[in-house]
Amino acid sequence: MPKLELCRSALKCGTPVRLLVTGTSMIPALWPGDRVTVHPATTDELRTGDVAVFARDGQVIVHRIVGVRWAANLPVWTTRGDNQGHDDLPLRDDELLGVVTGFQRLGRRKVTAAMR
Repeated sequence: MPKLELCRSALKCGTPVRLLVTGTSMIPALWPGDRVTVHPATTDELRTGDVAVFARDGQVIVHRIVGVRWAANLPVWTTRGDNQGHDDLPLRDDELLGVVTGFQRLGRRKVTAAMR
């Protein structure tokens, strides 16, 4: 079973997962080599400032929620990497895996409510 499906399955069951950060899109908040703790979440539970974890085009992406608009009484979330100058495509319900609640860097654990 691919790693993405294992991650999705664990989070759907309510089990937090830890993922290794490999890219630079979230510098300075998250660096390559950091390990993030991801808890399950729904789009109804997100807030601007949270760091969302979602799957898009077979990849796991960790980006900050930077805005919300409402369409047909449902939230439409906008995400962006802290180190990027452009927004991602709107986040769909079926793409969301969870929200970052903490991270580990160089063996030291840092806990945060939702990486705000």
